[in-house]
Amino acid sequence: MTTGPARGGGADDLVEKHVAELDALLHGPSRAKSRLVEEARDGLTETVAAYTGEGEPYERAVHRAVAEFGSARELAASFQRELTIAQARHTARAIALSAPFLLACWFLVQSTGAPQTSAVPRAAQLLATHLATVAGAAVLLAAAALATTGVLARRLPVPHRLPLTVAWTGTTASVS
Repeated sequence: MTTGPARGGGADDLVEKHVAELDALLHGPSRAKSRLVEEARDGLTETVAAYTGEGEPYERAVHRAVAEFGSARELAASFQRELTIAQARHTARAIALSAPFLLACWFLVQSTGAPQTSAVPRAAQLLATHLATVAGAAVLLAAAALATTGVLARRLPVPHRLPLTVAWTGTTASVS
């Protein structure tokens, strides 16, 4: 990381104010968010250093760098897309890891205990079977979400409704 010389607080405050405003506008997983905010800070700092290296006064270089980067709202729009993908992957990973465990527990509970002629009503057994099917479908959808938001996400456009689909998949798996 290239940093410019320490100067007066006004210019540095402008960079930090810009980064803080961007940070406040972003929502998503904290690790991914802090990485993106740090990248923005580093980019601004490197741009300021490049302008001062060309002989531009520090205060003016900071103002020029912030103007070149765009407003925090403009940056947030593009950064939020990446954070949304990160959140979708996080949710899909949680579903993919937890739903098979829930299915295994359900089958263990079903197989232990009384014989098949147990006192559990047939309707409850059918409901449990349907819920297990829904949980299995949630696992498959989560795996698909992980596949589409992984390496392929850099090459393909992200489906507009993917985060909503992953959220509903998580809700379905939780309910089942």
